Amino acid sequence: ADNIENFDGEKYDNRMVNEFAAFAAIYKKNDLAACRKLLKHSHAVMQVMTKLRIGAGIKFSADAQ
Repeated sequence: ADNIENFDGEKYDNRMVNEFAAFAAIYKKNDLAACRKLLKHSHAVMQVMTKLRIGAGIKFSADAQ
């Protein structure tokens, strides 16, 4: 219990600032390996979210295509 950390909120009003900064760095460095890794992760997350959405009965017109 000696190493207690407190988090009082975000440094910026927009919670996506760190993600945008990371994206900008990847873009500037032309880091295709990082791009592919993050794209693969995003795709996996979206597959899970889609299965959950459909399982909850939330369907979009594009689901029929």
